Amino acid sequence: ICSKSPNAFFVYRKAFVDQLSNFTGKNKLKMTEVSRLVSSRWKMESKQVKLAYEEIAKQVEQELNNIRNKDLVYTDDFDIGRRKKKNNKRGRRSEFG
Repeated sequence: ICSKSPNAFFVYRKAFVDQLSNFTGKNKLKMTEVSRLVSSRWKMESKQVKLAYEEIAKQVEQELNNIRNKDLVYTDDFDIGRRKKKNNKRGRRSEFG
């Protein structure tokens, strides 16, 4: 998993969109409208609600880091994956030849 962890607003937005889609059912809303609505609602939320979403975002980040760390492979060989320069002698001119 290489993606960045979501911040509090993105967690809030995901929950908001999920609730909205449950409410509207198959009636799809335009994401531009949803984004505008979520943004205005986020600005109106209390500090307590925003702090709660910040805590959720921290928990998500910890879980993602745990998953990422399981997939890491440590090695002492730092040259793995590095490109080696080609020894391209063709096209070079020598002063003496």
